[in-house]
Amino acid sequence: PQNQRLLKTIEINVKRGAALVKQVLSFARGIEGKHTTVQVRHLILEIDHIVKETFPKSIKFCTDIAANLWTVSGEPTQLHQILMNLVVNALDAMPNGGTLTISAENTYLDENYVKIHLDARVGAYIAIAISDTGMGIEPQVIERIFEPFFTTRSEGTGLGLPIAYQIIISNGGAVEVQSKPDKTVFMIRLGNLSRKTIL
Repeated sequence: PQNQRLLKTIEINVKRGAALVKQVLSFARGIEGKHTTVQVRHLILEIDHIVKETFPKSIKFCTDIAANLWTVSGEPTQLHQILMNLVVNALDAMPNGGTLTISAENTYLDENYVKIHLDARVGAYIAIAISDTGMGIEPQVIERIFEPFFTTRSEGTGLGLPIAYQIIISNGGAVEVQSKPDKTVFMIRLGNLSRKTIL
């Protein structure tokens, strides 16, 4: 029995190691994927289902999706990965419960915005905000959260947010973070709009 427990521990750690290597290789090679037309509304509704089925009942989950939300050109699995990563991070920030909200709307970035956010370009975007009422993020941590291997978790790899950042940028988007106690918002803007109206 003791050997069985040891083997199980080894197996778990090997899987973690394999996942870490996969993340490192993905980051090193760059984020690639086959782009198709993606209805972000559907991705958010999938996450809504996952959260309500698996998250603690102490987490109140809300969505606010514009009725005429545009579609984007992107890789659906990657975009799903971004949203799930941010949602799980929000859960971790609310160990005693709270409110997690995802909103999505159509927006337009002007020249003033892109002067400040060098990764963005002028044009039409979908803006997705993931907000939580957790403990907040310290300013010195916000400055580094997109750095590879930087993490504040004892079991973290420090690759989740950097990979999410690379996916967003590769989809012609931008990301910014605002945080204070009881309010953190990750704002994602996805470009490469594939059409102007949702079906």
